[in-house]
Amino acid sequence: DKYAAAWAAIRTARERARREEEEAAAAAASAAAAAEERALDDADQAAAAQERAAAAAKGLLDAGGPSTSGRKAGAGSMGGAGGASPPRVRLSSVGTDDKGGEVEEWDYLNRFFRRFNKAVLDKAAIDKEKARLEKENADLRSILKQYLDGISVNDDVMNNPINPLLVVNNRLQVTLAERNKARQQALALRAAAA
Repeated sequence: DKYAAAWAAIRTARERARREEEEAAAAAASAAAAAEERALDDADQAAAAQERAAAAAKGLLDAGGPSTSGRKAGAGSMGGAGGASPPRVRLSSVGTDDKGGEVEEWDYLNRFFRRFNKAVLDKAAIDKEKARLEKENADLRSILKQYLDGISVNDDVMNNPINPLLVVNNRLQVTLAERNKARQQALALRAAAA
């Protein structure tokens, strides 16, 4: 049971690491696409600037005039001052602690085993308390039976050598003890003969 839980935790950790790697690959692909887009925009802007410079040299256009060439008219860089870049998320296939620091491989399951051991200790404490309560219950039942025997009359009470209902003198209890001993010997002889 302990090992099955440990293997389940390992499988979960591996699955999480695989998902994180896929997310990291997707993020890297989108970052590469964004970088390529920025590079194309930068190349278009450089080409437009060269055309403007050439036109200004020929006197066709002012150096600061509008450009009609380019892939996108008026398109700027994606990472410009107007757009805030999303916060960078650190994705990795290694275990991390609560603070984001890397955890050694042999410490991956420490948190799991801490919680598991706490559960085992709790179960042991509950079992110990259960045994104590069962013993206390048996003691209370015995005390209750003694009380009920002291206030009721039946064959079990009357044949008991320490009958609490009829104590005339010590002789009665001795007689009852001898009678019960003789009865048990007779039963033993019958059982041996059969």
